[in-house]
Amino acid sequence: MDKNKFLILGIGNRFRSDDGAGVAVAEKIKKFEIDKFDVKIIDGEGTDIMESWKGYDNVIIIDAVQKNGSFGKIYEINACEEELQSDFFNYSSHAFGLAEAINVSRVINKLPKLLIVYGIEGQHFNFDTKLSAKIEKAVNKTAALIKEKYGK
Repeated sequence: MDKNKFLILGIGNRFRSDDGAGVAVAEKIKKFEIDKFDVKIIDGEGTDIMESWKGYDNVIIIDAVQKNGSFGKIYEINACEEELQSDFFNYSSHAFGLAEAINVSRVINKLPKLLIVYGIEGQHFNFDTKLSAKIEKAVNKTAALIKEKYGK
């Protein structure tokens, strides 16, 4: 694997409104056609996450979060340095989700060398294919941020 490659991993369910924020960011990044980015989209099951990043030193994950009502807020977490709290992603239907995948991988020394998690605080998680207006803006901002910061 090329050491300069980045895995861009969009997590979510595009049929649950703002839960699709991570998927939407990944789809926008894919349209940038940046050679150093490999883009994947998955639903957020923990073992799938761990399997996805095998072989990559640099991983960027984007997912929706539900925290304190700051809809559209973008959180950037260096998961190699900070522990990810399970309740940060408490809307997920997965008992073993992103936080658990990262925390288990840390214990067994299987974390990528660089692991950045972008969380976009969602507003609605009902059954719908549309993102909320504030989340749509945050999706565009996050995609541009990742391109600017890691795409050069």
